[in-house]
Amino acid sequence: GRILRAKPTADGSGFNAFFYTLVSTDTTEMFYSTKRQQYLVDQGYTFKVVADLPKPEVSALATPSAELDLLNSVLCADYAKEEQAEEAALAKAAKDDVAPRRTQVSLASMAGGDGVRYLEYAETKPDKNKGPKRHKLFKARKVAR
Repeated sequence: GRILRAKPTADGSGFNAFFYTLVSTDTTEMFYSTKRQQYLVDQGYTFKVVADLPKPEVSALATPSAELDLLNSVLCADYAKEEQAEEAALAKAAKDDVAPRRTQVSLASMAGGDGVRYLEYAETKPDKNKGPKRHKLFKARKVAR
């Protein structure tokens, strides 16, 4: 998040600003949290690390085993869905008997440039006796040399 400068409180008792971040232990995020702490110190802020958070008193589920069952179903939900999609795709590929194959194509055909040709025309040099080619509007003018 963005750390903003502290603004005076409404009652005029002083400045108050809070920045919260949640960091899991034994993760790479801990490295970045130490950098954030150093930044806060460099900017003149103080910080406090709360290592032991109190356990929540109220739970949405009645028992710890119900919480574990819910957690397990959430963790396995995406895996089961992806596995079903993969098996359906494999079954369809086996049904269609479509085997992967390699083909050699040119880069031009991959870029959509099949059949496109560029022709170059050599520019004809003007005859020295006739002088340079001039537009018909300017032919009447004499060339000042």
